[in-house]
Amino acid sequence: MQGAANEVFLDLEAPLDRALVDRFDVVFNHTVLEHVYEFQTAFTHLCAMSRDLVIIVVPWLQPYHGDYGDYWRFSPLAVQKMYEANGLVPLYLSFNEDAFASVYVFALGSKHPDRWRARFPEPVAIKNAAQRVAGQRSIVQGVRGALRVLRGK
Repeated sequence: MQGAANEVFLDLEAPLDRALVDRFDVVFNHTVLEHVYEFQTAFTHLCAMSRDLVIIVVPWLQPYHGDYGDYWRFSPLAVQKMYEANGLVPLYLSFNEDAFASVYVFALGSKHPDRWRARFPEPVAIKNAAQRVAGQRSIVQGVRGALRVLRGK
């Protein structure tokens, strides 16, 4: 927003100001972590700022973009492990499967999962092969679509 009331600008790789620890009930981070080289430090800071929920949107399958640094892509399993490494329980994790769009992972983690049992009865666990192949459908459909275009069909 640049100039809005209560706006906070952070260098997520720099040491976190103690005044920001446990300051917010919810921390929301949308498509930033792929642009931070030290993403694990950045994610740890996001978790430290929250008293409970951390919501992230990160790319899994997306073309390189930007002159300002575009370093990482995040699988659903990586996102699960990032939450767990920071003491949060992943409550919800999803990703789009559009054949002609970038695939993003949307995830919600909590420091107090019992508070959310009514809405999220089972914590997320990437257990089976089908869950580990986020974007498979979009890749296959995208390749098929590209082949049809190349063949003129």
